[in-house]
This record gives sequence, structure tokens and C-alpha cells, in this order.
Amino acid sequence: MHADNALGERGCYLTCVDVRYHCCMQVSFASGAKSMFEAAASFSAQAAPAGGSGVEATIEVAFEPSSLGEGLRDTLILTSATGGEYQVPLLGRCVAPRPQGPVDCSKGSAAVPFKNVFATDAEFFFR
Repeated sequence: MHADNALGERGCYLTCVDVRYHCCMQVSFASGAKSMFEAAASFSAQAAPAGGSGVEATIEVAFEPSSLGEGLRDTLILTSATGGEYQVPLLGRCVAPRPQGPVDCSKGSAAVPFKNVFATDAEFFFR
């Protein structure tokens, strides 16, 4: 799966796996809890029809980068005692933040949504 976001944006993408058995899969990432990618902790996949080669199961993966650059990688790992293990390579790219606004201050003030997307505390200054 390939994700392409600006810094400060959260994008949701769908990735598919071919499943042959009805199973509940546990979801994890190779990098652990500090991943820039997120997904539900588990999901269920329906069984393939008898004699079938499998059915496509879709899982939503969110990408919220905390650094600029190409080649932001992780691996989505789906595991089940019945269905085995599936590994899905994830690749992200983060470009500079996109301009926001305009902000309407005609009433004297306005709320500007803001979130620190970096992995550590950071100090920000506004002019």
C-alpha cells in the first residue's frame, strides 16, 4: 500500500488481502506502537466459497506522518490461528504542509485547529 500525505494531514487508505478461511485477525505493525500507520486492532474476514481460491478482505489503514520525506516504511501484520499470517508492506511519503485558510477574523477572533504531529514535544511560535 502506498500513502501520500502532507505533514499534519491524516489520510485513510484501503488495503486488501486474499483470505481462504473465516477468521478474526489480530492487527499489528512491524515497527510496534510508534508507527505512522494505524489500523483497527482486529477485523473479521469471511470464508471463501467451497472450492474457491479465496476472497478479498479489506482493512482500512490510516497514515499520519510525523516527519517529512520519502520511503516512510512499515509492515502491516495480520495474524490468525486459522488463517495464518499476512504481511502487507506499507510505504508512505510526506511532503511539506499545505497552506490552510483563510481564517475569518472579522468578529475579532477565530479558532485555528492545530495539532503537534511530531513524536516529541515541540514549541511553536505564531506571528
